[in-house]
Amino acid sequence: MVKPCFHVFSISCFLYCVFISSFFIDTLVSLPFPRPDQIEILMAFKNEFPILKCDSAEEYYSYQKTEYWTSKDSKSFDGVVFDSETGVVTELDLEGACLSGSLSANSSLFRLHHLRYLLLSDNYFDSFSFLPGLGKLTNLEFLDLSYMGFSR
Repeated sequence: MVKPCFHVFSISCFLYCVFISSFFIDTLVSLPFPRPDQIEILMAFKNEFPILKCDSAEEYYSYQKTEYWTSKDSKSFDGVVFDSETGVVTELDLEGACLSGSLSANSSLFRLHHLRYLLLSDNYFDSFSFLPGLGKLTNLEFLDLSYMGFSR
């Protein structure tokens, strides 16, 4: 005859496994799945800039955020928030991302039409030529261009 202790232990283990399983399933279901077109836009934006080593006095928070973006892993998009229901990019935090060079008004960045928050502070763009492109971001609620090292 099996001892009652064993039954209690078995039931406890079973309930624990059910609880853990439901947690993982709930977590997987709630993860935002980015739309393929949004991934394509982000990868195009990444390719607009060379991957350079950060040259900043603030290196504790400045790093090349786009360097490890990959179309194969949606979790690789550091600084990007995807809407959990629609899969579109709603937030892009590239503060201190060591971006430098030319950001033009026809940059792929401006194809992220659902973008609400855009942080580009502490980067080094050549000019203000990208400003007309901001008009394409009609859902934009917050824009941070502080501490931009414009050369012109």
